Amino acid sequence: MFCLNCGAKLDDSAAYCPTCGQAVSQEPTPVPAPASTPQEPPPAHGRPPMPPPVPGVQVQVQPPPVPGPQLAPPPPPVPGRPQVPPQPYLPPPPLPYSPQQIAGYMPMTARNEGLFIASMILGICSLLFYPLGVILGALAIVFYAIGLKHLALQPGLRGKGMGIAGLVTGIIGALGSILFWVAIAFDSSLLNV
Repeated sequence: MFCLNCGAKLDDSAAYCPTCGQAVSQEPTPVPAPASTPQEPPPAHGRPPMPPPVPGVQVQVQPPPVPGPQLAPPPPPVPGRPQVPPQPYLPPPPLPYSPQQIAGYMPMTARNEGLFIASMILGICSLLFYPLGVILGALAIVFYAIGLKHLALQPGLRGKGMGIAGLVTGIIGALGSILFWVAIAFDSSLLNV
């Protein structure tokens, strides 16, 4: 005898199917005669094949139960309380402040390019120390040029104004130092004559 629900083979005395739990009618079902053709192997998923349909019997096939946790049915309604349909999940409303505004938090700003700062310092030093102004002014100009390349690669950097100040003071310091050394050389040549 076979279960009409899942097709599992049953004992003749079984009242319920051990596979799906469906009640089994006690009417004996005719067992199909073995065919002369060789039997097909069972399907790969391990379920036995369904028996051939019996003429005049309507069979509803239900999917096998899904293994895993079974959800409990909803509780019965409480008398005197209105039934509220379940609501879909809604995300919480946005906070009235952003996480960056939490007390003590300082938002991160763009950083200054260190080469622009070094250019400005070297340019100022080239003005103050005339004998070394050519070297310091040249370094201020080189640091400004390298800082511009860094700024082109990382647009968020700041400090271009300090770099321009270093460029201008470096040029003035280098020219002033050249004039200083030319004046000394010219003055010493006048003294030697």
